[in-house]
Amino acid sequence: MVVSRHDAKELRKRLTDAGVFERTEGKAWAVFALLMAVFAVLTAIQISGPLWLAVLIVPLQGLVLTPAAMHGHDGAHRAHSSKRWSNDLMASLAFPLLSGLGAVYWRMKHNTMHHVHPNLITADKSDPDMNMWPLATSRFAHDNSGPLRRLFQRTVQAYAFWPITMFMAPMMRTLTFVYLARYVRAKGVDRTVIYDLVCLAGHYTLWLAVPASIFGIWPVLGVYVGAWAVVSLMLAVIFAPGHIGLPVVSGHGDFWSLQLQTTRNLELPWWADWYFVGLNYQIEHHLFQNISAAQLHRAAPIVRAWCAEKGLPYHEMRLGPALAEVTRFLDRSWDVARVDLTPAAQQNAAR
Repeated sequence: MVVSRHDAKELRKRLTDAGVFERTEGKAWAVFALLMAVFAVLTAIQISGPLWLAVLIVPLQGLVLTPAAMHGHDGAHRAHSSKRWSNDLMASLAFPLLSGLGAVYWRMKHNTMHHVHPNLITADKSDPDMNMWPLATSRFAHDNSGPLRRLFQRTVQAYAFWPITMFMAPMMRTLTFVYLARYVRAKGVDRTVIYDLVCLAGHYTLWLAVPASIFGIWPVLGVYVGAWAVVSLMLAVIFAPGHIGLPVVSGHGDFWSLQLQTTRNLELPWWADWYFVGLNYQIEHHLFQNISAAQLHRAAPIVRAWCAEKGLPYHEMRLGPALAEVTRFLDRSWDVARVDLTPAAQQNAAR
């Protein structure tokens, strides 16, 4: 299964003619501002109300923060605006300032590593979204784990996955500083690093230092940890079904075929579609990273029809069954063989 350059250009022309590459910057800023206003109202109620209400508001804050934070995703992909400074501003506001997640680290992990080779697991290069310690998403990863990890993977990893995802935020914040230190040693301090460090300082000042000086460290820390644990879980709900449960690969040749075989869309009701900030259309996003989130729903029927014409896979599933498939896959993934998608391997398999 190889997609020719002519076929790829044909699809891009259809999407261009439909206007799906047009940016929706104003709408994105309006939605981001609205979400932050809702978060501010919830926080004001939390501060002024009784303790029981303050506790109940924490998960609501997490639910609101999730789509707000993911507005940085479009900025990091340069899909938010045709202006570079606006993309960088959105990425900085939503990621390091709001979320404590470095934009420099995210671009490396997500744009460079994940998008280029989704679901790839090899000894020297892997998709970080599939290389999830202590889990194993393939027999190869299982065989390269220690004895205690292998026991964990064979017995409980499918059921531990969702609780573990609630620690995603502190883990990625830690990796942010690790990566920034390595980046500075290798390339020195540049403008992107300065932006990240300034915004990260703002994040911890506004989220922890200032509130703790007023309300005390423990209630502030409780809200911070609780709200971002909810965000982490919701991000797993958004991201995990996009790839987990589809083939894990050891090698690939054609970019288009790899993306289509390892990526899944989620069918959502209209009232839930906006909450995923376009990431329920993972196929279209992986094929064209510069389509803004608000336009992906318009691209989907065009890409779906093109795939049908060319005899190419187009994976779609409702959210509930997709989440169940993630769990079922992780229950057996420690014994799942990787698939070699290189042209030579595919030709040998067809003989």
